[in-house]
Amino acid sequence: YINGDKNQYGLYAEDTYNVIPECVFKNENNIVDGIDYTKLIPFIIKKIQMQEKEINNLKNLYAHIIGVAHACRL
Repeated sequence: YINGDKNQYGLYAEDTYNVIPECVFKNENNIVDGIDYTKLIPFIIKKIQMQEKEINNLKNLYAHIIGVAHACRL
């Protein structure tokens, strides 16, 4: 917001280009010019799915370790 008190949030197009170039558009001089945020959505969803899988794997590993620890005490 120009002359407003609200914050705006976003990403740097150059940084995004280094990670997900498919989501960035360039100007007529082939210089990174902006981000197509709608194209980011599938990448974000996929990353969340991958993190959920990793979290579940870690939970299972933790449960296994706790089970082994309890079995060793018997």
